[in-house]
Amino acid sequence: MCVAPLFPLSSAEQTHLDQMFGNDPLLQGEILALFVADSRQCLAELADALVRGHAAPARLLAQQLLDHSTAMGLTEMRALAREAVNAGFANDFAEQRRLHAALHQALDAVSNAATRLTFLALAPIHARAPQILCIGSGIQDKCH
Repeated sequence: MCVAPLFPLSSAEQTHLDQMFGNDPLLQGEILALFVADSRQCLAELADALVRGHAAPARLLAQQLLDHSTAMGLTEMRALAREAVNAGFANDFAEQRRLHAALHQALDAVSNAATRLTFLALAPIHARAPQILCIGSGIQDKCH
């Protein structure tokens, strides 16, 4: 039940979220926000591992991003994380750093989608907010 185009989510990604979370944009936004927070922490740890030249932790963190983005059905994040895992096995730190930056950009897009989903879910409530305030204020005739 995609209410509006949710750029940057593809229709397949939105369908996956609808199937997982019952067409509830508020829940989808909350779940994506948790995914974003967890992924930002993972990317921070990945950056630290890359700076220190620790190949094994960098591969494990890239794999964690791959697993989580696969579970969420986020195709762009999944593809980038898969490339990061492969670059980790090749010990290609330059490519891992490039992919780290690309993963940040993709995660920003997911964050924007989470914000939009939450906004779409709450927009009807905000549209009624003046009416709700008037009803509770006891000054109905001044509100209309």
